[in-house]
Amino acid sequence: MIGRNLLLLSSCLVNIYKSIHKPKTNLIMVHAEGDYIYMKTVTKRPTNGSSEPEYDFVAYPLLSEKEVAGGGQPMSMEVLKESIDINIKELKASLKDAENKNNTAAVREILDQSIAITLGKESLFLILSQKECDGIRFYFCKNPKGRNSVAAIGVKIKRHPDTGQPQRGSDGRVIAEDIGAEDNHNTILYNKNLKVNVLNSEVGPPYNLEEFLKGGEKFNETNNIKDDFAIEMTNYIKNL
Repeated sequence: MIGRNLLLLSSCLVNIYKSIHKPKTNLIMVHAEGDYIYMKTVTKRPTNGSSEPEYDFVAYPLLSEKEVAGGGQPMSMEVLKESIDINIKELKASLKDAENKNNTAAVREILDQSIAITLGKESLFLILSQKECDGIRFYFCKNPKGRNSVAAIGVKIKRHPDTGQPQRGSDGRVIAEDIGAEDNHNTILYNKNLKVNVLNSEVGPPYNLEEFLKGGEKFNETNNIKDDFAIEMTNYIKNL
């Protein structure tokens, strides 16, 4: 009975907090005192005749009370799954159309499209441990083996030299610049001194559409173990 009452009390406190501290619509997240952060979350995709998704403020558990830096937009589990499904269905439809037209170049390009990537926590923590690092930026790239991939690099918030306050762009968003970017640029793509390395991590090899459609019998290059994720995703994609 005590446990049930505490649960009801917690639920009431959450609703009271959300009603009092509900942020402005242009804010991405709000920090809550305690073990949760209330974040503006997409709860429903845009419907016909509407260009905007529906939002609500959802409580997410945290391991600490520190505020989360950087941008991002969380989605409810329903919207997340639906968003992934839509992407895969569109790829499959494009693939079928290209096959019907015997467009081999388009078929190859679609099969090479990445469906999922995995980046280990060691790489992420190493990037985030850099001084002044506030987040991670992902660049789409072709890896050394010619595969579509993603490279992660640390970013820091750009601050006013006098006040130390975050600088904002014309859209009101905080400006983040790549760690190691030269000449007051926000990206490393303008770097001229390529002898100075910048800490980064390429995810590879990413999972592409072809691997899943072929049956998921992907093997680890070092220990020859079947990739259960690839097999499970294969079955899922085939049923979409």
